[in-house]
Amino acid sequence: MEAVKDKLWRKCGTSVNSMQLELYDDANSKVSNLTDDSRPLGFYSPFDGLVLFSKNGFDYWKCRFFGFLELSD
Repeated sequence: MEAVKDKLWRKCGTSVNSMQLELYDDANSKVSNLTDDSRPLGFYSPFDGLVLFSKNGFDYWKCRFFGFLELSD
């Protein structure tokens, strides 16, 4: 998860240490909280079309999954 957070930091500017990540499906239902930074992203069974939300207590930033490590706006 650290690699994913680092990639998000480069896109949205939110500090890696303050990020809380969540996965949502197309129906806007939460699929998972990505809370364990020591786990790889694959542990959370992501699939194409999920939405990744990064929140830091002040705002949300989201991107849609088009592959395990390819994050697009």
